[in-house]
Amino acid sequence: MINYYQELDIPQELTGKELEAYLKKTRQRLILRTNAPNPEKALEAERKLKLLDEAISILCDKSKRAKYDKQLAKSGSSTEAAAARQPEQPQTQSTDASVEVLISVAEDMYNAGNLQNAINTCNKILANGVKDKRVYYVLAVSYYELNKTDEALKVLQNAVAENPDNFEMILYLARLSALIGRTNEAEKFINIVLEKQPDNTFAYASLVEVELIRGNNARAEQIIADINNRYPNDAVFKTNVSSAFERAAKRVVSVAKNGAGYLASKQDAEKYVTYVTKAHDLNPSEHMKNELDIAQGQFRKRFDVANWKGFACLLVACLLTLLSIGEMGTLPFIVCVLATIVLTYFNFKENWQIQRKIATGKNDPVDYIFILLGLALVIVAAIVKFAFNLAQESLKMKYES
Repeated sequence: MINYYQELDIPQELTGKELEAYLKKTRQRLILRTNAPNPEKALEAERKLKLLDEAISILCDKSKRAKYDKQLAKSGSSTEAAAARQPEQPQTQSTDASVEVLISVAEDMYNAGNLQNAINTCNKILANGVKDKRVYYVLAVSYYELNKTDEALKVLQNAVAENPDNFEMILYLARLSALIGRTNEAEKFINIVLEKQPDNTFAYASLVEVELIRGNNARAEQIIADINNRYPNDAVFKTNVSSAFERAAKRVVSVAKNGAGYLASKQDAEKYVTYVTKAHDLNPSEHMKNELDIAQGQFRKRFDVANWKGFACLLVACLLTLLSIGEMGTLPFIVCVLATIVLTYFNFKENWQIQRKIATGKNDPVDYIFILLGLALVIVAAIVKFAFNLAQESLKMKYES
């Protein structure tokens, strides 16, 4: 029985949103590893990606996970060894062997998410005069995942300067340049690789990412169609391009001051769904199915419960006018009911609208109308009813006198 916790270094105590966030981060890291300079490491990352898709389908479902954990316990598997496992420090060996051990340690630290330790180890290796492309790769992606873009860019520039024929590093440099807005420079790097290796599908996947960053989706689709016709069974190309569309979807998401993500407009929501749908079509994994469900859910409508006060005011106004039909007639009651029905209809909002409101704390126009109109109708209905009651009391007193 496969122990997903041990194979993928998943802490067994994680549940809910913490587990989902951890699995997403693990997936992003593994996708980067599929492009590793070391072919064995790249194949291992691809194997773990498939394993991760299986794990997501089980561990993110409460009933399936409970059954899986029970079977895992019966099988005698344990995650304690995985949780306690830390990269071992190299002992005194020959120079070449020591370097290989250090590189392996750095890679293990990166895979385990210990990014700062990976950076320190890589810098130590480089300081000893070792110029290995694996070291540059781990160092650059570690910096990038820590949002230290300038440092990552400098590392890759140094790597390319050390070895101008290292096409993997040139393409990593191209992608990073594109992400920080230097798309023309990125395309230049990609063309350098394609001149030497016209069949390099990673270069074409990088070119797709550049076009997506530029907003030239038609050109990106054309590149994908051409490569799919030439290499219909290239699963790595499809995975890389799928990841590019995933990243494009994330770039559509705005970030509020509190760090929460939201879609600022319906146009952004449509773009988001389009990108995620394309990513799913290219790589219909369990992970992408979940992402597609979330994306398509952005347009599902639900009642905005945050407007319950305005809704309550309208109901009170309806009740007051109903009780005052004898004094005011049926027209005020009909007006209140129609206002309640119309505003309730507009208060059923698409999910992206409600999430935007929660993230930014800013109300939609209908929210202000809801509360203001509700209060106004309550006040008017109360005043009118009070005035009629006062008039009736006055007439009664006059009649009795």
